[in-house]
Amino acid sequence: MAPYVAVMLPVLVGFSLLALDASRRMSLQTQMQAAADGLALAGARELNKGAGAESRAISAMANAYGSTKSANTVVGVGSSPTLTYTYAFYSSLSAASEGVSGVEANGDSDAKYVAVKVTPQTWSTILPATFLASVPTNAFAVGADAVAGFAGTTVCSVAPIFVCNPYESSSGSMTDAQATAALYAAFDNPAILRRQLKLNRNGVGPGHFGWLNTADGCKDSACMAANIAGVSGACYSDAGVSLAIGNTNAVEQYLDARFDIYNQDPPLPASSADPPSVNVRKGYLPGHKAKAVDWCTAAPASATSEYYTYPSDRTVGTVTKDSAILTEVASTTGVTTGEPIVDAAGALASTSENPAGVSGSGGSTITVSSQASETQASDDLTVEWTTSGLPEDVSFPSLAGAEGDGEWDCADYWAINHPRGPSAATVGTALGGVCGTPEQTTVSRYQVYRYEIADGTGAGGIADWSGRNGWASNGQSDLQGANSPPGNFQTESGAPFCASASGVSGVDTTTGGVDRRNLIAPIVNCLAQTALGNITGAGASSETPVAAFGKFFMTQPYSALNDGNLYGEITGLVSSADNVKIFNLVQLYR
Repeated sequence: MAPYVAVMLPVLVGFSLLALDASRRMSLQTQMQAAADGLALAGARELNKGAGAESRAISAMANAYGSTKSANTVVGVGSSPTLTYTYAFYSSLSAASEGVSGVEANGDSDAKYVAVKVTPQTWSTILPATFLASVPTNAFAVGADAVAGFAGTTVCSVAPIFVCNPYESSSGSMTDAQATAALYAAFDNPAILRRQLKLNRNGVGPGHFGWLNTADGCKDSACMAANIAGVSGACYSDAGVSLAIGNTNAVEQYLDARFDIYNQDPPLPASSADPPSVNVRKGYLPGHKAKAVDWCTAAPASATSEYYTYPSDRTVGTVTKDSAILTEVASTTGVTTGEPIVDAAGALASTSENPAGVSGSGGSTITVSSQASETQASDDLTVEWTTSGLPEDVSFPSLAGAEGDGEWDCADYWAINHPRGPSAATVGTALGGVCGTPEQTTVSRYQVYRYEIADGTGAGGIADWSGRNGWASNGQSDLQGANSPPGNFQTESGAPFCASASGVSGVDTTTGGVDRRNLIAPIVNCLAQTALGNITGAGASSETPVAAFGKFFMTQPYSALNDGNLYGEITGLVSSADNVKIFNLVQLYR
């Protein structure tokens, strides 16, 4: 037996050493691949197209490496050197057969994948491999590679509306990545976000909006109205949404349910399925039932075709003794019947607590409710507005009139709606900017709206009543004006009274819901996606990629002008703070 044992013993020992070396190599490879996978996934979670995405991914990988550094010290190689790695960002990947490679990303907006390469580690076999033919060394190198990407985001509570990226070049010269980069740059620029937008659904381009096809296949106006007014919304993925631009149903009026307006045709009853915002201040006056106010028939304070929002319209005119007609009035813009006039010179025997009212106006004359006690040229007058919605931008110079200049009269809005609250200057400071004249204002309408919500019942909050409540001339016996004679009630607060009368409360992030005036909508690079063939000539699509899920704050009801436009401001990216469900999918590709 001795000769057989002598012959077989080296073979048995050799196989044992080979098995040991194989297990060491497999353990080393497993460690290194697990590290590569973990680092790639950590980085991919940050690649959301936003500014700083690559930097955040680099930091995330460094944090993941640092927090598990001891576990990332490879074992089984003798000296156990510390694992190191390199990375690269790609906008697209090569075919799987070509290994770990792709098109290098140009920046944050198109960095969709991160590739991680763990530096190969050299280890020596226990089995003397050099004894084998054609094997010059006992040392071998083992490395690992991984590629992960941000596969997409699904957001719930989304209104069935999409918005064409208003910051995409209207000439169509931007690629999809460039348009997305422009959108994210706007998100980071407060001066751009306070520019008012007039979104129209008559086309597919920057400054337009349209409908999304819903999971229930809704096509008729009745179900579309319910979807538009409803609070639940639906879930959509940025990997692709189905556009229904060709839908001719005019249901924009049902967005007004978010403003506590339920006088649509056909009417929409106030219910918990379509509650208003907690703050619906909009520059509207209520109707009346007998001698009680009726907020369910509220209408814009101005009867003119333009949505005026100037609480104090100062002008100059000539008054004549024993006459109720003011002549040579410098400007009658915005002057509406029923509004009070404050006469600084006292010719009309009018005071701020008991002002003369406007009986009519036209051209360069204003007729008032009382006669002048003396003749006086160049009489300084102040036409006091008693309620005001958020003012529009002074001009709309961009996107063929769809984008404003960001200049709006914050001070006037505040003066009329919160005469007993903090000053406009104080509010601006609290918001980190300026609430002043259009040229001075640096805060957005959305910031002021949120300030009112935060102040609540304070003198500057939702419950604060606009105008100079308690005017003897309009018979207002209490702040709400419940006993005000018909036609003389000229003030409002931010509370949703119509819904409240039906037992429905306003909804907001402060109540655990979604801000009802801040529409959560997919933003699409409409021109770039049309060029890529993802939007057809008719304006429909089945899988159009989404650049971002943004928020569009409705600054005024659709019925304020009823000109086919949605007026508002884009307020940024949706986040978990908006009380919506967000699902981020990160995928390992290699």
